[in-house]
Amino acid sequence: MSRSDGFQHFPPPPPEPVPGCETCAGFVAQERAAVAAFDRSAASDARVYLHRHLGEAHR
Repeated sequence: MSRSDGFQHFPPPPPEPVPGCETCAGFVAQERAAVAAFDRSAASDARVYLHRHLGEAHR
């Protein structure tokens, strides 16, 4: 994602879940649990799954 100064965010901001979607909520819960457990890999995986789900189910 480009910022107004021309630089990109690193890491990119997490995707926004769709309100009311149980699948989105599940991925957000997985990410939060992984962050709480200091499992960066699982947190990253949950963000990737959410991003993929958003592209497939909500576009």
